[in-house]
Amino acid sequence: MSRFVRPEKINIQTNKKYIIERLLEYGNEEALRWIDSTYTPQDINKVIRTSKLLSRKSGVFYSLYYDINPQDILCLQKDFQNKHRQIWNY
Repeated sequence: MSRFVRPEKINIQTNKKYIIERLLEYGNEEALRWIDSTYTPQDINKVIRTSKLLSRKSGVFYSLYYDINPQDILCLQKDFQNKHRQIWNY
């Protein structure tokens, strides 16, 4: 079984959380424009607020870009960072 995702198998509505998370973390300006034109602000904000996969750096950037209070973003919370660091000791 392949570990890679086949783009033709992805449904942009069914898999929107997966798509938004990956593009926010690894995408470029073009990907960000695509996200903004494809998904609602509510969908994007929900992913930013609840994602366990966004880095702290991404969380800070998107809190400013989308005007979201950093206290509302899971990846920016101290208790989440400490727990994450215990699991992935880096």
